[in-house]
Amino acid sequence: MTMKYCSVCQKNVDAKVKIGIGSFIAIIFTGLFWLLALPFYSKRCPICENSHIGPPKSDNEIRKINQANYAPTQVVHASDPITQLEKLAKLKDSGAITEEEYQIQKSRLLG
Repeated sequence: MTMKYCSVCQKNVDAKVKIGIGSFIAIIFTGLFWLLALPFYSKRCPICENSHIGPPKSDNEIRKINQANYAPTQVVHASDPITQLEKLAKLKDSGAITEEEYQIQKSRLLG
């Protein structure tokens, strides 16, 4: 059992060799000679089946990575009411919102 760190799942996982349909085709055409290639198969994450794995990381390292990836972001809203009114008009013209919804949003922007 070899624990590895999957950079896609961001977890320590038990990496395994995945033998797929290509291996079974190799068995048919090469007999037992395909066994010579088995040590060169890459180990994969059992969760996402990705081969982007590295040495295992400690819980503190994983926590730091997760905090960096999920840092709170500041949402900036467009404060220009004219631009927002134009967007609302386009939504109304395309039928995405009704006339009533348009009037409500318009009054909120202008009021």
